[in-house]
Amino acid sequence: MTRFWEQDDYYNVIGNYTAYVWRGVRNLNKHLPKDANKILSIGAGLGDIERLLGLNITCYDPYSPVIEYRQIPSGSFDYSFAYGGVISCALPRERQAILDLALNLSPKFLINTGLQNINGHDDCFVYTQWDEKELLKHYEYKRVGRFFLEVTSDTF
Repeated sequence: MTRFWEQDDYYNVIGNYTAYVWRGVRNLNKHLPKDANKILSIGAGLGDIERLLGLNITCYDPYSPVIEYRQIPSGSFDYSFAYGGVISCALPRERQAILDLALNLSPKFLINTGLQNINGHDDCFVYTQWDEKELLKHYEYKRVGRFFLEVTSDTF
């Protein structure tokens, strides 16, 4: 997450963008709590997955082409999530700020780990590998499904 992305960047780099969005909707529908009324999405990109979920979701992405998503959220949320390569695309020095934001505003944070072990780049993103034991050493967390971690805040 090192620059402002253009809408076409997402379409070009993800390949079958429509399939990616619907896969995200299916995955998140399985793992988001049914009783969460107010949800924060960190790294929302274009917000297409969030719109299709049909929930009360606030989108935040400091590099999104959607200008209103660049506003740092405030208040409190029942749950937060980062889908796709949000943690992998964040610079290592930015990752703690993402965790702090999510866990200061919500009691639980769902992180997608599908790109966790990738180092490299494509036409849009730079990916750096991360270790969940190191990144989350100050938090309680558990694996949820094959590609997610649920991190619990100690401040709620």
